[in-house]
Amino acid sequence: MTQHLGGRKFSKKKVGLKQSRAFRGILLGVMPVFGVAFSAAFLASSIFAPINTSNAAETTVTASVSYGAYSLTLTAAQAVSLPLNVQVDGVMTVASSNLSVSTTAPSGYALYVGMTGTNSYTNSLIHSTDSNNTITSSGTIGNPVALTNGTWGYAIPSGTANIESNGFDASYTTLSSATPSTAKFASVPNDSSSPDKIAHTSTSNTTADTYPVYYGVRAGFETPTGSYSNKILYTAVADAGANAALYVSPDETPALDGGETLTLTTTLVSSSSDIDYSVYLLTQSEYQSVTSGTTDVRTLTSELISGCQRVAGVDMLQITCTSPARTVGDYYLYVNVPDYGLHYAKAFSYVPNFYNITTMQEMTADICNDTKYVVTPKATIFNGTNVYGQTGTASAAANADTGNALSRPNHPNDPNYVPQTTLTDTRQTYLDGALTTKTYTVRKLADGNCWMTDNLALNWNSSRTFTSGDTNTTSSVTVNVNTQALSATGGDATTDEATAWKETSAGTPWEKWLSRSTNNAQENTYSAEAVRTGENQYLGTYYNWYTATLGTGLDGDPSTEIGTDSTADICPKGWQLPRYTGSGSWMTLIRDTYHVISTQGDQSTVSGGNTAANNTLHGFPFSLPYSGYVARASGSTVLRGTSGNFWSAAPSSSTYSRALYFNGTHVWPEHSDYRTGGFSVRCVAQQ
Repeated sequence: MTQHLGGRKFSKKKVGLKQSRAFRGILLGVMPVFGVAFSAAFLASSIFAPINTSNAAETTVTASVSYGAYSLTLTAAQAVSLPLNVQVDGVMTVASSNLSVSTTAPSGYALYVGMTGTNSYTNSLIHSTDSNNTITSSGTIGNPVALTNGTWGYAIPSGTANIESNGFDASYTTLSSATPSTAKFASVPNDSSSPDKIAHTSTSNTTADTYPVYYGVRAGFETPTGSYSNKILYTAVADAGANAALYVSPDETPALDGGETLTLTTTLVSSSSDIDYSVYLLTQSEYQSVTSGTTDVRTLTSELISGCQRVAGVDMLQITCTSPARTVGDYYLYVNVPDYGLHYAKAFSYVPNFYNITTMQEMTADICNDTKYVVTPKATIFNGTNVYGQTGTASAAANADTGNALSRPNHPNDPNYVPQTTLTDTRQTYLDGALTTKTYTVRKLADGNCWMTDNLALNWNSSRTFTSGDTNTTSSVTVNVNTQALSATGGDATTDEATAWKETSAGTPWEKWLSRSTNNAQENTYSAEAVRTGENQYLGTYYNWYTATLGTGLDGDPSTEIGTDSTADICPKGWQLPRYTGSGSWMTLIRDTYHVISTQGDQSTVSGGNTAANNTLHGFPFSLPYSGYVARASGSTVLRGTSGNFWSAAPSSSTYSRALYFNGTHVWPEHSDYRTGGFSVRCVAQQ
């Protein structure tokens, strides 16, 4: 199947493995007055990838190229003499030379002819000392004409095997200063036109095909004597069929963020400036439309990548472009070489990465672990003092790598910076009485996990259903009780709401959906510590463990569940409550990675308490605020600005669950507390 591009055909399949180029110079010599001598010197120059040898003899030039398992050879006569002595008004000389082409490419080759060199803008022969004097050319391959005085052209006998459809005569005869014949000739296309495709094959040929090419010139008394010249370019393009390729770097997976340098290398051999090309970035549907022939790719101007440059000094056609900005999705890089009916396409996906996703629900283990975009920082990058006495001066301003406008890290692969981005939870939440969405800061920490570094603030004021589409659950869970809120002054809103938190009031399961919003309150309202560390954290929402685990945390759970992490929770899809042990747990992060504490379990019995460790957790990169908690016995919000309390996923008894707790003197990563209390929630990306 073929498709048309501006009247030209080319194969749907990727084509073009090798190209061989032979240059032919045509020179007219000086003769007596009214006499014009015409000779042709065939000069050859070839650019291949790779070139191993190029052997030149006095009359022939042979160029061979191999790529992978395939090769292409093109030879042309180096010199053809066309003496023309004008004794009467109108004489003609015709001479011939042979082209020889062979290839091992499975789909054969195509052979083209066109003008090249300094004077390729014209298909006339130009006088050596007076460019106003020319020998012109007319006729086309489809409609050649007999030569008239002051004209020249080329021809191939129409009966030659593999020749394209043409209007040439069946046979030609060499002539020397003879009476003009009626044989038909065509002009060689200049560089503003597509070259003539003069022959093609569809299979490989180890025995060379031979093509006789005839050149004729006719002159009369009005033709000034002198030397006339121009250059002709033969081009052989091998077809590798389905094995042709376009190579893209870096890594065959471009980042379409509007600034990455792409290097495109085609299996079209020549890198000559005579080759015109254009590069497009097509969506899948656009590519299908182009390859089916429905759309001419040249009409897709909005998808054209401008500013591409050919790379000099390399064998194959190599192009550098700056990637345009696109959204995450599937694309094709498409290189069009219209003069030779070639196109190359490379399918790839612009994958989501740490810096270009925008929602919490887009986070995956692959994104968090993708070393191309997000490095794991050193455990020594922190603000505070760890158990080894190491004191860090890291701050969010100095050490957070927030990426840039190109959706890339500012410090790629530099572990001295903590990767940081902001992501929006797609689930709507009520804040200050208005329905909105909440954006959270996310950092990749030294344990190799991506952590929320803001407290979860998901609130609702009516029945709502959580589903696997946006929440960490495998089945739909419906919430039947309203979220409570604090008063404008920061206290508990009403006595009734406080009473609802009391453990004795918790009867049937629907009564246990208890959470309390802080209405976007920030910690520095309650603690000067936030000012010292440069943090200004939101306190988020308090949840009892039943709500935090989406109903899996009832009082009196069977003892078989003790020590088993919950399988569902209120975290966004792709995220989860910190585990009890191992990767993604508070203990592994705080003790085993950053060495904030040193004991086998929680640490509180150190000389003078554990103020240093406490302050370290409160600062960068953990940014854990003193959010306090809702007391189960009184229903009151207590210890705001004094302690931090964060749920884990594991129960510790039939009525208790694990949590991180820290204050001015204690750091307990495996603290055990009543499930009916209201604690903060931080989520870690699932691994």
